Amino acid sequence: MVATNIDGKLVARQILEGARIQVGQFSKRPGLALIWIGKATRLIQKKKQELVEANLVCFSYHLEESVTQEELLQLISKLNTKTEVHGIQVQLPLPRNFNEQVVIESIVPEKDVDGMSPRNVALLSQSNLHINNKKVNWRRLEEVPFCVPTTPQGCIELLNAYEVVIKGANAVVVGRSNLLGLPVAHLLRHLDATVTVIHSKTVNPASILRKADILIAAAGKANLVKGSWLKPNCTIIDCGMNRVPDAYAKKGFVLVGDVDHDGARQVCKQINPVGEIEHMTVAMLVRNTVNCYKRQHRAAMLRASF
Repeated sequence: MVATNIDGKLVARQILEGARIQVGQFSKRPGLALIWIGKATRLIQKKKQELVEANLVCFSYHLEESVTQEELLQLISKLNTKTEVHGIQVQLPLPRNFNEQVVIESIVPEKDVDGMSPRNVALLSQSNLHINNKKVNWRRLEEVPFCVPTTPQGCIELLNAYEVVIKGANAVVVGRSNLLGLPVAHLLRHLDATVTVIHSKTVNPASILRKADILIAAAGKANLVKGSWLKPNCTIIDCGMNRVPDAYAKKGFVLVGDVDHDGARQVCKQINPVGEIEHMTVAMLVRNTVNCYKRQHRAAMLRASF
């Protein structure tokens, strides 16, 4: 058996097209403030491109490496009050002398498109969550009334697009980061999977993975998960993008996932190619910005009615 591909690029394109159609119906264009320090990476360029193609406004703030944390916080404070800015994203990681948690917490929850503010993290972690007397429907992530972290949200949308049964499934998340591992575990739990999170201190992780119907690999370690560890016909979402030196490669390195794809493809049912989760991450950023606009617009209309 050879696994089929989960096409993250295709699914992301469909989501982006839906966002573009929505924006065309708005009276104003949603705006995202994108902040980064130092050189603009390929991912930042991709975000800017997709935001523009979806007809959003991208406010780019390129800060020099000499910028201080206080200067960054002052910028965020100004953006928090700008009505034309509906979402704010600070590209991580930040320089070592910055306190990332302080920076994240400085963004008002209503504009926190990464879903990393304490309020949004707390909401995501709650069971049986009701907001405004209405139960949150986790099966329709586009309607959740606060921002869910982008890559975890993208993982779930890939599973949904390929009609993977989550309810009742054994789901294993490899990695426990605040940005990816823990949020995707919460989402799987909300969708009624039986969830196990394994990490660097887990004893005999292979024995756990052999029971997994769904595997989300988010450890950031090249080829960590071997094909021999997997349950036959499982579904894998590999979020890893690890550079491995290769003297024969044009760039001097190759990108590999957290899963050994050569071995995994002989066992699993379906898996996404290395790097394609990035397309979903950007699509979810666009969706979160659109949803921030919609919520802020409704709040403004409600205030105006009094």
